[in-house]
Amino acid sequence: MNIVDKQTFEEMMENIDKQLSDNGINVCARPILAVLKLAYKLKISIPLIPGPQSTFSENDFSLYALPWQINNWYQKIYSSKINIDSKLASMVFQIRGVPYRAVLPLAYGAVSIKPFNYIEDLTQELYSKLSKEEINEIAFLYFDTFKAVNKYYSSKLPKIDAALTKLETAVNIIMQSKFMDGDSKWASLQFIEILFKSILIKNQINYKKIHCLSALLNIIPDEFASNVSKEDIEKIQCEPGVRYSEINVSLDKAIEAHHASLRILGQIMSNMFSYPQ
Repeated sequence: MNIVDKQTFEEMMENIDKQLSDNGINVCARPILAVLKLAYKLKISIPLIPGPQSTFSENDFSLYALPWQINNWYQKIYSSKINIDSKLASMVFQIRGVPYRAVLPLAYGAVSIKPFNYIEDLTQELYSKLSKEEINEIAFLYFDTFKAVNKYYSSKLPKIDAALTKLETAVNIIMQSKFMDGDSKWASLQFIEILFKSILIKNQINYKKIHCLSALLNIIPDEFASNVSKEDIEKIQCEPGVRYSEINVSLDKAIEAHHASLRILGQIMSNMFSYPQ
């Protein structure tokens, strides 16, 4: 069943795109924001990751077709200005005790993502041996992180590049067995520390030069921090000594901190994008 007719959709997209343009949003970042804004206008929840495009027709404006219709609208209007970058960020999965890097692409609009296509060096043989529970756990965390990172990139918060650099550092250290995993946990802390401080900067809230995530979280407005997990904060928080082997950090603990940082990013972005930007 169509949620909206074609003419109304076209008119709404013209209005949304003009609003995004007036707000200085780069054309490459507009499709994902347009999904959120159209959902708000129609008072529905539109999926960011739809099914295969082959299942939809040109005149299909049903719920799951809307992301493709938005993407197609931008492709028609802006053509080659809209595409997919090969990489925005990375994350790590520990599969059967071995760390694997997964690429998180920058999606301009609605795209069909298959998580296991983005996990580097994962063999088909190993994939075939994974249980349904293992596959679901990896897929859910990948999808949640993919959406959160793309929302973050579109958020207009300050210091995005600095934060993503720390995220990449955390991943790179885990993937290099000769490096100290304590440095990865510290990078995960810095990733969230920069995220928290960028929210405070945007809201013109003064803060002390500290590395205590819970103290920073306490002064972030509730509209951003309401559902941030204290448990995940504890998994990331660490002393500077982790960088100098004064405090031992295992591979498991480094990955635990890394995943906790990704969940917190998702929690913050979920709050930020629960209303139109």
